Order: sequence, then structure tokens, then C-alpha cells
Amino acid sequence: MLPYVLVSKRPVPTGSLKGHPGAKQQLVNFRYVFEKNGISTPPSLIYDYAEVFSKLCDLPKLEQGLKVAKSHDSFVVIDDFRRLFSRCKTGREVQFYHELFEYGSHFRDLRTSTPLNELLQVGLTQILAAEKPIKFVLATPPKSPRSSLAKKRQTKKATAASLIKRSAKADKKAQEIITLKETLERDGKPITIASLTKAANAQGMTTSRGNPWLSPGVSRALKRAADRKLSEE
Repeated sequence: MLPYVLVSKRPVPTGSLKGHPGAKQQLVNFRYVFEKNGISTPPSLIYDYAEVFSKLCDLPKLEQGLKVAKSHDSFVVIDDFRRLFSRCKTGREVQFYHELFEYGSHFRDLRTSTPLNELLQVGLTQILAAEKPIKFVLATPPKSPRSSLAKKRQTKKATAASLIKRSAKADKKAQEIITLKETLERDGKPITIASLTKAANAQGMTTSRGNPWLSPGVSRALKRAADRKLSEE
């Protein structure tokens, strides 16, 4: 058995396919089948890179692999025939199928477990009409576990970002109270915490949490604005 992978997403692979986003699911599918069948030493695989192609010679590794498989009475296997035909140039699918048919008994896929030349009409229609993207999942790729340190760092960053956001919102609300206070002072009205609180609520102003103002909150807002002014001087 000769596993075959078609890579159709950049970057263009230059060697091993390990970690390549365009091959990840196909490799996982093969690994699942190998483990399920007790194959401890998986056979070496071959691959082509092609975003689109018109004929078999555009996929040199597949063509060579099929010739070798035919001469040794073996077979090439892809995870899903549809993956090939979805990348074949529109209008060339039937011609491409006839090229592959010469090697039909030596080419099969994991999805159907059937040689290409033994596909029934329904299966053949499915692969000829396949459209990208093809999603065939026998097993899901394992997620890379994050270390406890990485998790702590992420939590710390999220907490810091949240604090910055809340602080900026509180600063904005404090400035609104200061602006209101200055407006009332220009009008010559006596200013107390109670009167400032009443005026803020009368104008529909709210705290950073969307609540009506209370006197303690107004006091804290004035102090916050004063402290911020001192820190900027």
C-alpha cells in the first residue's frame, strides 16, 4: 500500500508534510486507519502539490506511484477520491477519470474502501461532481495541550486587558461628572455632592455599569478625576 496525499493549500511543501495545514486532516485519517488495523510502522507516503490541474501528468508523484503499484500488483490509496476531482479543472473531470481508470484496480480511497474501477454509478457521479472544499473526517486532529504556565499567562493578559478597558470607561464617566460640575458652577448654582448627583441623574447620566449615580459614586468620580489630573501634571 502506498498512501497518497494531495496538498492544495499554501504554503508549497518542501519536504515533510508534518504540521502542514493542507495535509493535516489527510494525515490524521491515514493514522487512524493504520492504528485501527494494527499497522505499527506506517508505509512512507507520497504527495503532490496542486491547487488545480488538468491531467494525470500534472500530478507526477501520483502517476509514478500508480505505475509502480500496477507493476507490483499493489495499490495507491488516497483518503477520499473526491479530493482529487474537486481540484480537477472544470470540464476535464471525465478525461482525468479515464486516465486513472487504466490503474483503477490499483487505486482506492479510505472513504469507500473500493478500487476506482469498481465504483458504482452513484459513487462515480459523486466524485466527478465533487466541489471543494472536501471535508472527510475519520478522526479529529489532536489539540496541542497548553502548559499551565501558558494558561496563567493568557489569564493574566486577559485580566490586564479587562482592567484597562474598565479603567478607561471609569475615566470617561468621571470626566462627564467634572464637565457637569463645571457647567453648574458657571451658572452660579451652589454645588454639593447631593446636588451634583441629582443633576447627573436628571440629565440621564449613568455610571460605567449603566446605573444611576449615587452620592458615594459621584465623590469617587471627582476624586478619580482629580488624581488623574495630578498624575498628568
